[in-house]
Amino acid sequence: MQKKLSLPVLIVNGILIVAAFAASMYVIFMESAPMFQRIYSAIDLLILGFGFFYFINGYKKDAASFYKYYTLLFAFRIFLSVISVDALFDVNGIGGFPLKILMALLPYTPVLILALVKDLGKKKSFTLSGIVFAWYFLCLVATIVISASGSLNVLAMLNTMNLIKSGTMVVFSALLVVMTIAKYQDKDARGTK
Repeated sequence: MQKKLSLPVLIVNGILIVAAFAASMYVIFMESAPMFQRIYSAIDLLILGFGFFYFINGYKKDAASFYKYYTLLFAFRIFLSVISVDALFDVNGIGGFPLKILMALLPYTPVLILALVKDLGKKKSFTLSGIVFAWYFLCLVATIVISASGSLNVLAMLNTMNLIKSGTMVVFSALLVVMTIAKYQDKDARGTK
């Protein structure tokens, strides 16, 4: 029998859900936010809702549908980024339009596989969720670096909307990692593969 997720991991998971919820609500009510960003934030709230219900149900098999809907909506959210070319950070000057599409598309396939393949296995699932998290974490770092444009005063140079978009996707991918680990810990506890 595998160890259950530690209490600190669960606390961080809860904090991430609350933080992403607050950021999404901020964008929805932000007067200067474009309408498409408000729609994205409404979808983000749905994604967080499924993550929250999977979390409060203890990541059990009975709640597995929340994992499936979470990953499906997450993939849909990534797809929206691809079709709108709403890349997670500003790449002007380092590739432009084709690079933005590629960068928005890269995490789509792993999330879609996690959503649609029934018995993928622990190792492949962990690898795919880890790749998605690593990608979005790098996007967040790039957002900060590119927004700062070499300035020592990074916070003054950041575009709030880009930071919220990148941060939310990092949270979604971190939650995906935690949910994937918990899913397989529950399977191990039940003696299933």
